[in-house]
Amino acid sequence: MLGPYQTNKDGTISYRGNNLFPPIKNINSTKISINELESRVKQFDENKMWTKIAKINHKINISTNYFFDDRKNIKRVEKSALSDFMGCQRKIIVSKSGIRIKDRDDSINEISFKDIDSVINYLQKN
Repeated sequence: MLGPYQTNKDGTISYRGNNLFPPIKNINSTKISINELESRVKQFDENKMWTKIAKINHKINISTNYFFDDRKNIKRVEKSALSDFMGCQRKIIVSKSGIRIKDRDDSINEISFKDIDSVINYLQKN
């Protein structure tokens, strides 16, 4: 199962959609009127669904911060499980014994590297 997010070759993350919402289109050139914005603000206030969505978003944000925070005392297994949940396609694991790369879909087993240059060369080719 793939998550709703994907990592792109240019280093960005994009939303691929899920069972409820389609992928988000580029909205940079979309014109939005002041009336539409005011109506949207009223919807946020009147429709309690947005409060629940904001709470879910907050939990995702906290989880993401927790995942990327090296100062927390979290085991690698826990971080790995969370990265699967978040939809990370490739894990780069840095430890005292070296650097390992593992794909989420198990298309490659863990590959070990001794230095960062080897990792960069591998990632540029794959």
